[in-house]
Amino acid sequence: MRNNLAISIVLPSRGRPERLYKLLESIISTADDLTRIEVVVLLDRDDEKNYHRREFGELSCNFFIGDPGRTMGDLNYDCVAKANGDVIFFSNDDAVFMTPKWDTLLLSEISALPSSIYLMYPNDMFKGEKLCTFPIMNRKLLVDYPEIISRRYLGAFIDMHIMDIFKAYLLGRHIKYLHSIVCEHQHYRTNNALIDATYTK
Repeated sequence: MRNNLAISIVLPSRGRPERLYKLLESIISTADDLTRIEVVVLLDRDDEKNYHRREFGELSCNFFIGDPGRTMGDLNYDCVAKANGDVIFFSNDDAVFMTPKWDTLLLSEISALPSSIYLMYPNDMFKGEKLCTFPIMNRKLLVDYPEIISRRYLGAFIDMHIMDIFKAYLLGRHIKYLHSIVCEHQHYRTNNALIDATYTK
């Protein structure tokens, strides 16, 4: 595993190997510099056999195994603990990166900030500016204040929790919506044909 990566894309995945591979391929095809990106994927122990590991060229993709049945908050926090990058980009296995050189655009936005305390989020083509579906934050902030990623949430509403924290305690000054960086959320609510066992659970 390479150290000192700038961006860590973190996500749990279950029952969706092909969708995960589509996500990884979209990162590879759109990123400007893969050597500053790592992907941290957390799989359930009882689902690991469904994922056939592949090589992803220059993209550092690290798979970890955990016990099934935990909350999404718990899974996401585990991903953060295993990440190396200064920038944590929370994703889902039903996302697809669409914007060329999104990593350079993102790091440029972060470099222009006066503080390391920030919440950024891309255009997910679903909730848009209303909700930070795929939150982007400083890793040190998440490590120092683990309650930002609450372990209580089974699945949904973590993004709302994060946004509420930033609005309540930071008056929204450190929140930035990145309209020009598109990370499409291919959710079943935008296409009923996508519904599967993971969504149902």
